[in-house]
Amino acid sequence: MSSGFPPTDEQMELLLRGAVDVVEEDALRQRLEQSRKEGRPLLVKTGFDPTAPDLHLGHAVLLRKMAHFQQLGHRVVFLVGDFTAMIGDPGMEPQIALTVPLLVGTDGAQKMSKSLGNAIAFEDSPREMFGRTMSIPDDLMWDWRLLLTDMDEVEIDRQKRQAAAGEVNPRNLKADLAHELVRQFHDRQAADEARAEFDRMFRGGGVPGDVKTYRFPTGVRLDVVIAYCELARSRSEARRLVLQGAVSIDGERTTDPNLALQFGHQPLLLKVGKRRFAKLTALIDPGLS
Repeated sequence: MSSGFPPTDEQMELLLRGAVDVVEEDALRQRLEQSRKEGRPLLVKTGFDPTAPDLHLGHAVLLRKMAHFQQLGHRVVFLVGDFTAMIGDPGMEPQIALTVPLLVGTDGAQKMSKSLGNAIAFEDSPREMFGRTMSIPDDLMWDWRLLLTDMDEVEIDRQKRQAAAGEVNPRNLKADLAHELVRQFHDRQAADEARAEFDRMFRGGGVPGDVKTYRFPTGVRLDVVIAYCELARSRSEARRLVLQGAVSIDGERTTDPNLALQFGHQPLLLKVGKRRFAKLTALIDPGLS
């Protein structure tokens, strides 16, 4: 009985998409063929590091691969343990391992990691997710397309050739990718709004029209302000961003995380990275003191 399971070649094509290596690939094909013949799903076990503080797009690569098995009608069991995916039949000792690649982070150089500041978390806002995706190097979007979306590999190759030939603007293709990721982790409306906001920022010189205003006492430290305004995930990340030259105040870059802010009659425009902003004013109007 083979009803309910796609042809083996079709299953292999989906399961091997983006995979680095498959230990015992021939055995996997045999298991799939046996599964179709007997009408019995494979049992796939995978583990996640229990010390990870949150999930980011790097984790999505493995989750999507497990979703591929489920999509094909097989059973997936999540374990608290290592990152090895093991494939077998119920009641049998797993013998096949499927290896997925480590997703390169937004810096285009190192694996995605919260500690490296190059991660996009599942819980990031639609605007943040869209903007950080737009910040990745153009060459990186092809791997992200392959590992994080369902776009056909033939179409990915076609778009890559078009971009290389100058027939299409890579920015537009990257915006399509950012829209798809926001849609996956939020919804289509949020993705549409994030894209529209990004387009407004792009046309308006990079400053969104609805920057939130915060009030602070004179002399407050810069790293404290950045963390409080949630322009960084922690004070230590805020300090790192300042030291890296990713922070400016009214268009002037600063590299002093201990800078004591002074306020005048006009709000200060704080920019962190490329697309995170806040307006800062005095807790008490200086004109009244």
